[in-house]
Amino acid sequence: MCGIAGILVKQGDTAPVFDRFERCAQLLRHRGPDAFGRMIERNLALFHYRLSIIDLDPRSNQPFPGNGSAARMVYNGEPYNFRDLAASHDLRLQTTSDTEVVWSLLGKLGPDALAELNGIFALAYWDPAERSLLLARDRLGVKPLYWTEQPDYLAFASEAKVLYEFQERLRLDPQVLAEYLHFGNSVGNQTLVSGVQKLPPGCCLQIDTESGRSSLMRYEPPLNELAAARSQTVVGQHQDSDPVAAVRGLLENAVERQCISDVPVGAYLSGGIDSGALVALASRFLAGRLDTFTVTFDQGEQSELALAAMVARKHGARHHEVHVRTADLEARLADLIYQYDEPFADPAALPLFLLASANQASTRVVLQGDGADELFGGYGRHLDYSQAWLRRLALPALALTSSARHRQSMINRARTLWTRPQWLRLGLSVSEMIGQDPLQVLTAQARSCLTATEPYRHYREVFQGLEGEPELQAMLFTDMQAVLPNRFLEKVDKVSMMYSIEARVPYLDNELVDYVMALDSRLKVRGGVSKVLLREATRDLLPDEVLNARKVSFGTPMGTWLRTTLQDFAWQRIDDARRRWSGLMDCDALTQLMNAVVSRTASGPESALLWRAIVLIVWLERYVAKIDLSLLEDRPAHG
Repeated sequence: MCGIAGILVKQGDTAPVFDRFERCAQLLRHRGPDAFGRMIERNLALFHYRLSIIDLDPRSNQPFPGNGSAARMVYNGEPYNFRDLAASHDLRLQTTSDTEVVWSLLGKLGPDALAELNGIFALAYWDPAERSLLLARDRLGVKPLYWTEQPDYLAFASEAKVLYEFQERLRLDPQVLAEYLHFGNSVGNQTLVSGVQKLPPGCCLQIDTESGRSSLMRYEPPLNELAAARSQTVVGQHQDSDPVAAVRGLLENAVERQCISDVPVGAYLSGGIDSGALVALASRFLAGRLDTFTVTFDQGEQSELALAAMVARKHGARHHEVHVRTADLEARLADLIYQYDEPFADPAALPLFLLASANQASTRVVLQGDGADELFGGYGRHLDYSQAWLRRLALPALALTSSARHRQSMINRARTLWTRPQWLRLGLSVSEMIGQDPLQVLTAQARSCLTATEPYRHYREVFQGLEGEPELQAMLFTDMQAVLPNRFLEKVDKVSMMYSIEARVPYLDNELVDYVMALDSRLKVRGGVSKVLLREATRDLLPDEVLNARKVSFGTPMGTWLRTTLQDFAWQRIDDARRRWSGLMDCDALTQLMNAVVSRTASGPESALLWRAIVLIVWLERYVAKIDLSLLEDRPAHG
């Protein structure tokens, strides 16, 4: 994995612009500490920071190729089928790198090559003959790519902070601010900074470097259309196999492909089915060379440690329990929040951050289980939607006999299940803000500026074409397109690359995704049991204790931390808001939320909203010299 950036100057003197942008691009050094390269050609400059994983020789440094006599490419990613592609297209290669395969295919097929890449990537390919620049991102959005177009230039980078640094002023987008407070992250293709966008998954941007004109197009249709179009073909390829056997074979193929590396490979092991299955299979392909890592910290759940160690022992992996103290977390939080480019309030980022920071010297490649829950139905909301009518009726009754701790949660789940229309119901299930007004942490003036926003708009857009699908099937497609790229894959990429670690996600292998997404959702969640298909496909690989355990993860005791380790940090951020952001943040509302958390009377949604507000304040403080709040005025939401 690497860091890429570039700028096309549309008018004016290029030299000072290139120099300033290159200084900004240095913010990507953590993504690629092994080599730096640049290409400057007339009004176009490309920059690359390399993390060497495949073909460690300098001949594979970028921009690729090293001479300037042909098309050039900067690229971040890994198509795991690159050797198969080289053979099937009879490519004559000078290196053993995946980079040369991608570069060669783009030269041979143009944008049509992108659909053949089974892996994760973000790239920029410059064709001097056509005077064109192609930007592209993998179809599920595993690797990030941000871009902005201004009257004088068009620029892109692996991390938005490069573009923020280059701009003189940063204006907040009201639509994204509303999304963030509802979900804890942006959910569409616009960032919180107006005009800085994410290249959508499965899309490419073609730019004429002479005129500066650009056009955005899809090289892959949206996932629900793709799965529908390919369902007969994909299922037909495995018609002689039952789904359990087919999933097992496809998962084995995916893991084997993603174990290809010229540096050691490790795996993060939580003690659950997803990561446990990956470790079981990877240990076969790496023959005793697999290191596994799990994290434990003070004031956190310890129950998954024994399960993780059990899986590692069963498969002969070298297991490492990374014990970290949270006492110094406060001093490091600001850097973590800055790394995410936008306010990002998923608490699960914290243990992943602690694990990556403690593990950076041990491995450069890790396998992670992200995507399995969205693919096979692993969340509590998937159980609710697999039995929607039953749970609509049963949850309120169960709430009457439940403890006070769980009563409101059950009531909220029932209210969500009764919500109409369906796309709003799906969004509320993820935001977990039913019964709460997420904008309560903003001043009345700021709230009035957000009246034209539609926080759940992206869910409405993604849901188009899913009308009539069974409730669970619609949720799985929506999760894959709205939740996975903007929350979970964002979480993984930014924190792993912060410490120059390449994270691989075998469950998002193209062939596995195509097959599983085309299957009836009743094969995945059934009878109140989640991930039925994955459990059956991996039953011989995992101990019964893991297969039968409740869902576990790298747990984050955020409520406990806010009352203890992070209490001073939270109060200080509220003071910061009172001093500098009183026109935006309602500090009295923040104080009330904080008091409720400290006194243990806050609900789960209230604690989550407080953390979102604190993260937003920390992010604002980082850009205090550049933030311009004048855009928060009554106007149509960003389109």
